Amino acid sequence: MPVIPYDRQAAINYAREWAFERNPRFYDFSDIGGDCTNFVSQCLYAGGIPMDITGDYESQWKWYSDYSNYYESAWGRVPSWAGTEAFYQYCNNNTGTGLSAKSTNYIYTARPGDVMQYVVDDWARHSVIVSKIIYDDAGNVVEILVNSNTTDHVDYPLTAYGYTEIRLIRINGYN
Repeated sequence: MPVIPYDRQAAINYAREWAFERNPRFYDFSDIGGDCTNFVSQCLYAGGIPMDITGDYESQWKWYSDYSNYYESAWGRVPSWAGTEAFYQYCNNNTGTGLSAKSTNYIYTARPGDVMQYVVDDWARHSVIVSKIIYDDAGNVVEILVNSNTTDHVDYPLTAYGYTEIRLIRINGYN
């Protein structure tokens, strides 16, 4: 059980507010590969997940400034904050203090506030945050709606992107 719970609604509210703009408190990666995972990390942070400064650079998740810093300190940034595959690796490998998350290919078990990644050749190409789940009358998932940066969308159908491989990163909280 996570020490700090994740406020999914606060994360989604942030995603709605900043999907079409860039928060000036954070660097905008739009012109150098995309801002998607940076945006997702900001959403998780807005949802109450503190930055993780423990361990080496592969086991940290932080953004305090535009400068790289792999030391255990509250300044700088590490790749997992804004890099799609680095974020995925952090979420799967972090078992100590920090963001508690796990990935799965069972995307229809997603909940609002979870993260989805579009994958090509085993490499994440785009990250989005789940904003809403649409169910039919029988309770089956009909569509998953997402918010994103880089390709700026609010409540956009997950399947409309056209990727054939999608992974779900279930966000649990902070350990």
